[in-house]
Order: sequence, then structure tokens, then C-alpha cells
Amino acid sequence: MSIKYYLDQGVENSLFQKQMSFEQDWGLIQNWSDQVYLPFQVRPTGEIYDPTAYMSRINIGQFILSRFTYGIPVEISKFSENCSRVLLLTTIHGHARHKIDKTRSIITGLNQSYIMDSSYPDDYAFLCSEDNIQLNLSIPKHALQELTIANFGHDAPLSLWQSRSRFDGDQASWMALLHYVYHCLKEIPEQALALKAGQHLQQMMGLHIINAWARRENIDLNQPIDVAPHHIKRAVEYIYANYQYSPTIVEIAQAVGVSIRTLSSTFKRHQQMTVGQMLRKVRLEQVRARLLAADAASNVMDIAYACGYINLGDFAKQYKQKYGELPSTTIKRN
Repeated sequence: MSIKYYLDQGVENSLFQKQMSFEQDWGLIQNWSDQVYLPFQVRPTGEIYDPTAYMSRINIGQFILSRFTYGIPVEISKFSENCSRVLLLTTIHGHARHKIDKTRSIITGLNQSYIMDSSYPDDYAFLCSEDNIQLNLSIPKHALQELTIANFGHDAPLSLWQSRSRFDGDQASWMALLHYVYHCLKEIPEQALALKAGQHLQQMMGLHIINAWARRENIDLNQPIDVAPHHIKRAVEYIYANYQYSPTIVEIAQAVGVSIRTLSSTFKRHQQMTVGQMLRKVRLEQVRARLLAADAASNVMDIAYACGYINLGDFAKQYKQKYGELPSTTIKRN
């Protein structure tokens, strides 16, 4: 049975059936996936090069629930490190192979899921069969961190965010929760999903994800993790106060009174990113905030320079990777 026939007939009676769009242009497919997931590289692995992709998405609070297929066998790799998102990938037709490390991989079949934090892409690769269809959740990592802190009093340990693993299994509680969410979405107006209804479903799914992920990795979230040293807090404050000057790690270490080695090792352990990644993150966030608040007299170049950017080409590339649009598009909305 062809993938197109399978979807056209609506065998699954999916919520996304009426919203499904068909696309064969690689560029348009990439633009869609950059916004829903994050930038990555895709290459066909079979004899057929042209995709027959079906795509649909729906926002549930800050979470994005999507249904997606390329319609041909592909390999997905080289995930962007600039987008900190947790991806929970559930196979609902065909199969997919997820690379854990250089020697190990996991195959997901019907109703089986895989979870990873895109902050640590390393050599991750994702191979899909021709008939593969995914029902995926794309989640801002900070949303799960905030939920963890609110319910346990502290963030999850770094080992959880760095882990890659199968998530529950066939007919497990996660599939039951997805089934519940699916039926809720058939009754809740789409605009309400950005308000209380969406927040309720987001919290329900988020807590389940955090708890199930921790159980899978044998992590007790009730046990607090190491408290970050005071110099980490001061380093973060220094970055926010001086991001426009592009401080070096030497300058930051001197400002907080520790060695470069101490700052580098402890910062990554407690912030789940390097000092350089934090600086890039803060600068991009500040640029975006200024672009969204810009008046008619403002322009992208002046705002980028004010936030410490010198090379506008690199800036525009980083900005699009993180936010899925060019900075000129952001400022034009005002």
C-alpha cells in the first residue's frame, strides 16, 4: 500500500487528516521542519530522490504536536546546536532507526517512541523507512526545566538531558496519554490551545515525560542535584550585563575570580551548555526582543551591532537557525 493511499484514506482517523498538506519541494519541507523541530540535514537513502511529504502540526501551549512523513527513505543528521529542544518521536507507521552513539541504535516500530535533547546532538542520526510516519512532540527544553523545578524544587541532572533512549513501549501509559490528548483536541477549538486548555494539556504531558524519562534512566528526581557554585551565577549575570561587548571566556573568568578551566568545566555541568553557547543564546534572545519591539526608525543592522554582532552574515544565519525566519522578517511584522 502506498504512503499516499494510506494517508488519503485516513486509515488512522487522525486529528491531522483535514490539516494535512502535501509537498514535494525539499526547500519548503526544510522550512517547515526548521520551524517545527530545528535545523538539520536530510538526505535520501534509496533510489528515489523526490520526496512525497505529508505534514501537519498543532500547537498545544508551548509544545508542538506534529505528524510528518517524507514518503521516501531518508537519513536525518547534523542537528543544529543552537536550538535547545526536546524531541519525543513516536512511530505510528513503518519504522525508524535512532542512533544512540557510534555503536548502538534503537529501532522504533508501531507505537514506540524515542526521546532526545537536541542540546547534545553529537553524532545523532535518524533513519526512516519509506512508509514511516511520525507523530512527534517538539518541546522547548526550558518548558520542561521550569516544570521540573516547579514540581521537584530543582532542575533534572545533566545525565537526564544528555541521555537518549526508548520512551515507554507499545500500549504503555504514554500511548494512552496521547490517545487522551488526541480526543481532547477534537473537542477543543484550536485558539483555546494557546490559553488555559493548552496549558493544562502541556503540563499533563510535560510531567509524564519528565517522570517517565527519569524512570527510564534510573534517576530519582526527588534527590536534589549539586547546587551550582556562586561563580556560575555571577558568570551568567556578567554575560547578561556585557553581552553587547562579546566578552571572552578569559574576561568572564577574571570577572568572577576563577580559572578558565574551572569556569569551563563547572559552567557546562550546571548550565547544560558552554560559556560560548550561553553568550550566543543571550545575544540572540536580546536581538529578537529588540526586533520585536522595534519602531519604524529602527533597522536590523543597528540592532545587531548594538548587541555585539560584527559579521551580519553569520548573525542572520544563526538567527534563522534558532527562530526559523530572517531578522528582516521579524522586524517587518512591526
